[in-house]
Amino acid sequence: MARGPRGRVVVVGAGTPLPGGGDDLSWIDAWDHWARGVTYDVMHREPPRGPLLADALWVGRRDSSSAFIIWTGSGFALERHER
Repeated sequence: MARGPRGRVVVVGAGTPLPGGGDDLSWIDAWDHWARGVTYDVMHREPPRGPLLADALWVGRRDSSSAFIIWTGSGFALERHER
């Protein structure tokens, strides 16, 4: 689940493919909230590639690839960060 652009909670994935990632999110074993407008001191993760339109979720597999689930303005997408 993710908090949508208007403060609503929405379910992402769950049979509806995310652009950039499909609908199978079973690989995720770690996640964290990434607040829009906050500057992070990032040592172990790459930040989202562009400015966020809403809060995002960082998702990943420990010691492996990670991604952000971001709001694009018209829907959610998965922005992958491969190691």
